[in-house]
Amino acid sequence: MYKYSIVSVVLVFILLSIGLSVQGQPFTDRKDEPAVEGHARGSTSGAGASEAIKNERKTKGSSFFRFEWLFGSRHTPPSSNSRNPQTLNGRRGQVNYTTNADFIQNRPSIPIQPTLREQRLATGKWELGVLLGTSHSVTDIQKNKNLEFIDFVDYQASNFEYGFGIFTRYQAASWFALNGGMKYALLTGANKPPADFEYESYSFENNIFEFFLKTEFHAPFLQNTASKAYIFSGVSVYFTEVSLKDGDGQIHPITDDFEQIQPALPFGIGYSYTFSNFISVGYEFGWRYTPFHYLDGVVTDERSYDSYFFNMLTISYPLAIN
Repeated sequence: MYKYSIVSVVLVFILLSIGLSVQGQPFTDRKDEPAVEGHARGSTSGAGASEAIKNERKTKGSSFFRFEWLFGSRHTPPSSNSRNPQTLNGRRGQVNYTTNADFIQNRPSIPIQPTLREQRLATGKWELGVLLGTSHSVTDIQKNKNLEFIDFVDYQASNFEYGFGIFTRYQAASWFALNGGMKYALLTGANKPPADFEYESYSFENNIFEFFLKTEFHAPFLQNTASKAYIFSGVSVYFTEVSLKDGDGQIHPITDDFEQIQPALPFGIGYSYTFSNFISVGYEFGWRYTPFHYLDGVVTDERSYDSYFFNMLTISYPLAIN
């Protein structure tokens, strides 16, 4: 008798628990409501969402009497509020200011102005610039072809003329650029032998008009700075107009025939620094190797050609930044 009483009590307890657990609307049968930022389910506003969650808990009853601790919870976690912008109907997530029910997508803003690094290194950038400086020649009349380095520098420091030019540069990559333009150079020199020499002295003047195309290779360790250091090489074509004078100042006729248009190979080094985020000021040294003997109008040493070079101040301004 006692045994059957215990069984009856257990059955009544189980039936009562089942009745309480099905009382109210099951969570999984409820209709989905718009998601709210910071809440899994609920109303379309933060305060309404909190009130809805409280009412939901009252309706569902205590989890203890539903034996969730024993049989497991019937609650299924909702899907995340975060949405992949690539799968949202082909559109990026937008903010719904009416319901605040969609995912807020952070978007990077476009800079108002390009940075200094972008200006210096932007691929596809064009620059326009001017060249101002000195021009120097190495010829037979000057007898400066075989000087030692110190003597050569000392000679060129006191024997020079002026030159100028214009150029445009295209920044093809952060380490590479193309540079083209034209230059004018005045080359002069004289041979003034001692008074007891019996041969006549000569002097020359030559107007050089040059068109060049250079390839520049930029130092990679300066690519994040406003400085730019580079080496260059290329090709050029120049027009030469030389006049030769004797010791009395009279024009001496040049009997040898030669073409006035000649090729040359430019090479050298350069450096520039960008001020105020757009204007670049620098220095460039460029040598011109010429397979030509008549920069001075005469040939006394057939073993080596004449040549010339520039020391130039460069000033450039960017035309466009892509």
